[in-house]
Amino acid sequence: MKIDDLLPDLLPDVPGCPRATARDHLRRAAQQFARDTHAWEVELDRFTPSASYLDYRIRVPELARVVAITSVLHDSGGKETPVGHIWRPPMIVLADKLSSGKVIVRGVLEPDDAATAIDDALAYYRDAILDYARMRLLMMPRQEWTNPELGFAFRRQYETRVIDARIEVQRGGTTQSLRVQAHPFV
Repeated sequence: MKIDDLLPDLLPDVPGCPRATARDHLRRAAQQFARDTHAWEVELDRFTPSASYLDYRIRVPELARVVAITSVLHDSGGKETPVGHIWRPPMIVLADKLSSGKVIVRGVLEPDDAATAIDDALAYYRDAILDYARMRLLMMPRQEWTNPELGFAFRRQYETRVIDARIEVQRGGTTQSLRVQAHPFV
């Protein structure tokens, strides 16, 4: 989704706000939401390790940056085991030399400062992103659209949406209970 697609939903709440300012706050809201929830988690890289190297450059999608590395796994014939590592952007340094299999690196992304679009993983939470942008704009001092009381209301709404999104992300994309159905022993 393009950031500009969110402007019609934001600008009526901040009358007189320049489009460029609103666009910048939407981008910052998407960045903050990604950091707060880890909603944009992807496989960053999959590579064959070399016995002579410990450090590898990780490929990051264009107009995105890594917030956190969530897992580094060594796949040696179908069995994935965690690998000790140190993250030194844009390099990942493995704790041990590996000479076979594949190394799978997963991480959380956020839009970078030049992004003009929001990934679908974040666009799904457009209301939370809009709430954060509204809050930031309404809390700006000495602007014709300043309204701290309304800004605090949007802040509370954003925080509630973040909690819901964190739960959904941790449960693999569902807000339903993860209970297991008991089956009788036969």
